[in-house]
Amino acid sequence: MLQFIIKNKFTYQHFYSNISFGFFFDIDGVFLKGKSIIPEAKQAFNLLLDRHGKWKVPAVFVTNAGNKLRKEKAADLSEKFKHYVNP
Repeated sequence: MLQFIIKNKFTYQHFYSNISFGFFFDIDGVFLKGKSIIPEAKQAFNLLLDRHGKWKVPAVFVTNAGNKLRKEKAADLSEKFKHYVNP
């Protein structure tokens, strides 16, 4: 079962009215390997943010790992990437 970390694009439609696409990322093996950040993932994550730290485009992070609650996974990503990830 996929676990959504950031709310879907429709929740953010007001903020992204000029954008007709978004990104859908699998966390495991793309951003994290076990508990460690994949080095290139930090750079890729930062490309999603503008210079003020706001999301440039809508993003959804998913995982099929059921080892943590959604809010725990979001808090873990927030800590690792130094940017708030909304559960």
